[in-house]
Amino acid sequence: MTFKLHFNHVLSKTASKISYLYGIKRYINMNMMKVMINSYINSIADYCLDIWAIQTNEMLQMIQSKVDGFLVNFFLPVLSKKLKPRGGKLQSSYKKFKANIDINEIRAKCNFFTIQERKDIFIAKFMFTSYSNSKFDNVIINNTREMPLFSQIKHKTVFFERCQLFRGIKFWNCLPRSLPLSKIGIKGFVNKVKEYLVKCRENEFIWY
Repeated sequence: MTFKLHFNHVLSKTASKISYLYGIKRYINMNMMKVMINSYINSIADYCLDIWAIQTNEMLQMIQSKVDGFLVNFFLPVLSKKLKPRGGKLQSSYKKFKANIDINEIRAKCNFFTIQERKDIFIAKFMFTSYSNSKFDNVIINNTREMPLFSQIKHKTVFFERCQLFRGIKFWNCLPRSLPLSKIGIKGFVNKVKEYLVKCRENEFIWY
């Protein structure tokens, strides 16, 4: 119940802060907008994100969609300016452009990650640190490569699947086996995880 209350709190606070940004967006440039999104919006969700965000991706998308909506609203006038003809009437090309906005292109432009992706990044950091401190030696099932596989811990409750360790092992085992952990360090590992998450965006929805 506590996790649900915190989810509702983050959702409400995000909506409130986004509403404020809508009011000032015409007065800020892209760099300032990026700083404000990261410090003023994302920081709300990022506090203990890997612990509280046990909801489904569909529920977390309720939070992310508010940020995505603002980004589309912020960039659309800039990206579509050249498509507007004289006289104020909209070209068919403009209508087509407006109907097919790939939110991933905007995220890449700003170097933003979704709340779901940031949750995975936090989990990856937790796993890397624990692995580096030899806390997972008893659950390694394949250590023939730089990136070992972990055996999933047996459990009898759905609640256990929500813990950091269970979710961490599940995500870790999905990562490419070729990552040279001993050579790249935690910063390099996080960068590789981000590259992996960006590649996983191919099946994500497009704004219509």
